[in-house]
Amino acid sequence: MQKRQKIAGSGRKEGSQNVLQKQLREQLRLFLADELHAIQARVDELPLLDRYKVASMLFKLVIPPETQEYAPPPIIHVHRDL
Repeated sequence: MQKRQKIAGSGRKEGSQNVLQKQLREQLRLFLADELHAIQARVDELPLLDRYKVASMLFKLVIPPETQEYAPPPIIHVHRDL
């Protein structure tokens, strides 16, 4: 697959905003904000024990588990007869 050649003078001018990308980001931000409010409302309707279960599941997504255990570096003894 060949890479497309850029034609001189085409496209946005340097430093100008990408209007389409800005509009898409704004729509996505509004959608996600509405979804978060809906999720919060649904969680508020749950019994207390179920809320704790949901919170613990969400914490696993937000806070990654520690997968790497600390191991001290190996001790190397250098002897003159080596």
